[in-house]
Amino acid sequence: MGIKDLFKKKKAPPKNLFDGEEGRDGRGAGAEDNSSGIASFYYSYNGSIGGDSYHYKVCRKDGGWRFFYETMLAPDYGEMEIPADGSAAESLYGLYLSLRIAEWEGYSKYNTMVLDGSGFSLEIRFNDGKYMTASGSNAFPERYRLFVEGISGILGPLADEAMEEARIALIRKGISGALDSAMIYFKQRGASGSDEYDFFITRRGDRSANFDVKVRSFSGEFFPEGSLSLYEDVPDEYTALDGIDALARKHGLIEWLGFEKTDPDYSNKEWFQVSLGFDGGTRIDASGTAYPPGYGEFRKDFLTLMASAAARVQRETAASEETGKDEQ
Repeated sequence: MGIKDLFKKKKAPPKNLFDGEEGRDGRGAGAEDNSSGIASFYYSYNGSIGGDSYHYKVCRKDGGWRFFYETMLAPDYGEMEIPADGSAAESLYGLYLSLRIAEWEGYSKYNTMVLDGSGFSLEIRFNDGKYMTASGSNAFPERYRLFVEGISGILGPLADEAMEEARIALIRKGISGALDSAMIYFKQRGASGSDEYDFFITRRGDRSANFDVKVRSFSGEFFPEGSLSLYEDVPDEYTALDGIDALARKHGLIEWLGFEKTDPDYSNKEWFQVSLGFDGGTRIDASGTAYPPGYGEFRKDFLTLMASAAARVQRETAASEETGKDEQ
């Protein structure tokens, strides 16, 4: 290397060397809008681990417009479909024009520096038969946030409508099968009290079940005052799963499906969470600090039942341990 080479201007590093982005940019400034209008629109969002993933689709079907929606937050609903009208496509086309989405055509990038995160995929088909696509994983084109806000405003109400129709359809089907697992949690706070009840019971398939109970009782209303922690593998009949199944039907818990509401006085209300799985495929999930119909009656019957079940498990476990000692 000569002296002159030392003073040569160094090349600038690649634009995305330090942020980890790789892939292709879109068509960019100067891209022409498609003037024929939208024939179909598909957008999917892939959330981070433990987060939501969903997709929206608007297209023509059987002579009319249809809206399709699926979300990982409601896996039992599958892909939902409801009628739509042309106004959704018109609004989406307006968004396409106002945010210059034509510039995104061909965008396909990912970020190698991010191990978790989120991504998206977009496909818009136009009335003249042409189409555009864009996708990214932890890399997003300009104005992406405004785009997501826009489609949420346009398609969010349709998604809510689809969710409600799917919920009602599952309620009408009723409970299918026998109760296989129960996760039920109550935690009082503020003026509601200080008790906390945590139950997780699952059948194992060999006529036994896991009985996981944690209680902190200050009131002594259902359980003796103090703390109780049980984690036992016991025969089915000790767990009262059949009794919980009967209570679910008696109190119409299928009507709770999808219930999720918060009371304005959140800090002084008991938080509850119910998740019941039945071997016929029915799943009931509900939670909140506001309560569905029949909540108080179910809570009372359930905690009474579980206090009796816990006492039995304690007795049987103690007896089994004593028998084991005698045999040694």
